[in-house]
Amino acid sequence: MKLITKEIEGQFAKVGEQDIPDPLVILRLFDPYGSYTGYFTSYNKAARVLFGYVTGLQENELGYSSLDEIEALRFLGSPRIERDINFTPCKLSECHKTYGFD
Repeated sequence: MKLITKEIEGQFAKVGEQDIPDPLVILRLFDPYGSYTGYFTSYNKAARVLFGYVTGLQENELGYSSLDEIEALRFLGSPRIERDINFTPCKLSECHKTYGFD
């Protein structure tokens, strides 16, 4: 599964950097075998770096994530992280209500 499609790249490019309290989440990635979920609000295509709110690690936090590292994660030889193909972009506060993270 391609984690970032051309359409998603275009959505990230349209919103640009979002230095606002309640940014628009463009992409939701998750680990179907664990608790990791990322709600990403921006993407630097040249550096292949996402920015967003990540849950399921030691702490939930806003920060940067390397797309190369995310794509390299494997479980029994298959890619571990998947893109939520049913996700509709929404504000981070709406994701919080829908998915119930802290």
